Amino acid sequence: MKFGCKHSLVFLLVIGASSIIFDSSNARSIRVTPVDVNTHAEIYVGHAVDVDGYVVLGDRGRMGGHVVMESEDEYKREIKMYAIGGAFDTKVFEKYCLNIENPEKLYRNISKYNYKKVIISGIIVDNNDELGSCSGRLALRLK
Repeated sequence: MKFGCKHSLVFLLVIGASSIIFDSSNARSIRVTPVDVNTHAEIYVGHAVDVDGYVVLGDRGRMGGHVVMESEDEYKREIKMYAIGGAFDTKVFEKYCLNIENPEKLYRNISKYNYKKVIISGIIVDNNDELGSCSGRLALRLK
């Protein structure tokens, strides 16, 4: 079988593309916010992401600790509504909050993460059993 230059080039492109697709070292995280994840769970569950948000560690009433909020402003707005009592509705704030499934790494360096806007990496999971944090079912499993 005789291959011309054109066929050889196509063959090399196919081989090169398949190595990129199947080489896990080329896997890249997608930068998202808690709202992105909670609004489009079907896109992100099971995938590596870099979550850009405001980390809250430790006990603070309803949330109970280890979460990523959309922003510091959203965190403060939620705290204010929580203090009001009857006006607080967890469903209103659910999309702004993402649980952290395994926060041990963050607690080991709490001053670097707690009450800070950071980007943290992990995989979005849909089997979160953490109670007392965000009311949503999704969580970030840290790498």
